[in-house]
Amino acid sequence: VKIAHKSNSSVLKLIGVDYDKNPDAYRAAEPETYIDPGDPPVLLLHGTADKIVPYSEAVYYTSKLRSIGIIAELYTDFDVGHAWFNSSPYLERTTQALLRFISVYMK
Repeated sequence: VKIAHKSNSSVLKLIGVDYDKNPDAYRAAEPETYIDPGDPPVLLLHGTADKIVPYSEAVYYTSKLRSIGIIAELYTDFDVGHAWFNSSPYLERTTQALLRFISVYMK
């Protein structure tokens, strides 16, 4: 199980049980569990200062997707935390990244 932040209180709140008591619950919550080579292209938006989901998770997941042949891009914004991409001043940049991604991969 890759969830590097499994001791994080946010993860515990989401899953509802300690990892040691139910590792299968963590495996079920792990996005890696569900990836398939037939999945469509993926664009991840992540901030380097995210304290809920560490940036390293996005880097790992992007790499994992690519390793099985899925097109994956990671849009990074520096020194921002969780859920930043849909508010000012980031919205315009992330919208442009999304529109570019769609124009390239969703033809």
